[in-house]
Amino acid sequence: MSEQHKESCSDVASWDASRREQLRRWQRLTLRERFEALDQLWVTAELLQRAREEGKLKEPGKPRASE
Repeated sequence: MSEQHKESCSDVASWDASRREQLRRWQRLTLRERFEALDQLWVTAELLQRAREEGKLKEPGKPRASE
């Protein structure tokens, strides 16, 4: 097996392991904690949208308004 293939496999394995751990942590949260996490994500999404509208954050593949 080539080194590149080994690295590719280990990247996938570590990605999968990380994802499984994230799911395990999410499952341990209470319903209240899950709603609080969703609220925090909503606030973050609103802040990012405002920054994008003000030209402080560029769309993927597009230059910033000041560029």
